[in-house]
Amino acid sequence: MRNYINKPGSTKKPNGWWKVKEHCIEEARKYKTPTEWQNSSRGSFYASYKYNWMRECTSHVDKKRNKIPRVVSPPSIKERISAENKIMKFLGYENKKS
Repeated sequence: MRNYINKPGSTKKPNGWWKVKEHCIEEARKYKTPTEWQNSSRGSFYASYKYNWMRECTSHVDKKRNKIPRVVSPPSIKERISAENKIMKFLGYENKKS
């Protein structure tokens, strides 16, 4: 294992510190939610995301809060038209084709 040396009085972690899973887990346990962790300790948060350690690092968080944000794409045009047609049919409007 590497010898990590900080300058006296420095709060910055040395390069490579967050490449160790135990360091990320230890840092994550200081916070109640992943969002709080992300806002307070970006280095450890993004290292755990990069190395796929998110589940292990957030295992102490309530399962309700242990959701990793995901990007959801908007519905396609066909899906929107289909949904609108179902609503119109439900309300009693029929598509009259000539």
